[in-house]
Amino acid sequence: MKSGLLVAFATGLLLAGASLLAARHRLANGRKAVDGAFSQIDLELKSRGNLIPPLLTATAAYADPEATQAADSARAALLGADAPAAVIATDAPVQVALSRILLLQEIHPDLKASANFLRLEAQLRDAESRVAVARRKYNEAVTKYNAEIAAFPESVAARIFRFQREIGYFSAR
Repeated sequence: MKSGLLVAFATGLLLAGASLLAARHRLANGRKAVDGAFSQIDLELKSRGNLIPPLLTATAAYADPEATQAADSARAALLGADAPAAVIATDAPVQVALSRILLLQEIHPDLKASANFLRLEAQLRDAESRVAVARRKYNEAVTKYNAEIAAFPESVAARIFRFQREIGYFSAR
């Protein structure tokens, strides 16, 4: 009788350990998915930020020096950001700077006729589309990862193996 109980206890312990390790594996894969999605959004945001200098050059005759400086500063902050929270924080000033640059075409109609400006504007639209896709994928990865951390047995594994909830989300624009 005692040996049967001991075997059942050992089997239960092995199953619990295997379940815990499997949960850790799922959490590690979820963390990798979040990191991979962040890398993609970081790449797309920085690629979009690299369009600022040519846009400033194309609009140099029309742009306010203060707006040009703000755009350069926003771009520098974006390129210097590496953690998700920092990248999320630097995205808004870049959006404002790009909006100000694009607003110049409404004020100066001859800018709309510039082939260089139109080409850069098309590249910016493409970049914005890629950013939107990357932002959506990142948010989906974060949502899935956070849901996994909240579920059992992953919640136990998360506490034991110190997996933290991801708090960074990009808001849709």
